[in-house]
Amino acid sequence: MKELINNLYSKSVSLANTSWSAWVLLAVAFADASFIPLPATTLFLILIIMDITKSVKYILAVASGTLAGAVIGYLVGHFAWIDVNGEESGLGHFVLSSVPGFSEAAYNKLHVMYSRWDYKILFLAALTPIPYGVFAISSGIFEINFSIFCFATLISQTIKFVVLTIVTLKIGPEIKRFTILKLKPPIIIASAVVLLVLILWIV
Repeated sequence: MKELINNLYSKSVSLANTSWSAWVLLAVAFADASFIPLPATTLFLILIIMDITKSVKYILAVASGTLAGAVIGYLVGHFAWIDVNGEESGLGHFVLSSVPGFSEAAYNKLHVMYSRWDYKILFLAALTPIPYGVFAISSGIFEINFSIFCFATLISQTIKFVVLTIVTLKIGPEIKRFTILKLKPPIIIASAVVLLVLILWIV
């Protein structure tokens, strides 16, 4: 599964510098918010660094993809995580045992967090590196109100990417100086990781 995810992300990065970049970002965000954890935030930063003038388009793409994927994740958690006997379904077992970012320990920890903070945990999710799909599926399992879930997801994720864009406007040019000519994916990714660390430190 990890190899498959790495391959998917590599192909996504290779398509990032094309006219399809916004659609690629939307698809990656959709996957990350459902149950295939792909680093949508890193790809977003790569695209912003490459062309800040398209920031509004990329914010709309990543927010829309995240919301759509989160709805799928919520429905999976609400309708398919528990079988008719009240036990963990085959799908639930597969996700917990095979998909990176999902685990029994993470599930139990989220259960405690949801019991304390309810839907407000979704706003904190925007500040963590945990795939949003974990929170989306958990929201369905723990029966968070669907309308509130959608609203909290859209608002929190939009704010997150707007803030990332603002910070990138300030420090992105310094990083881009090192990748001006013939940008190569490995270099771009390394730059994006540095930028992400700086942003998380600032926030």
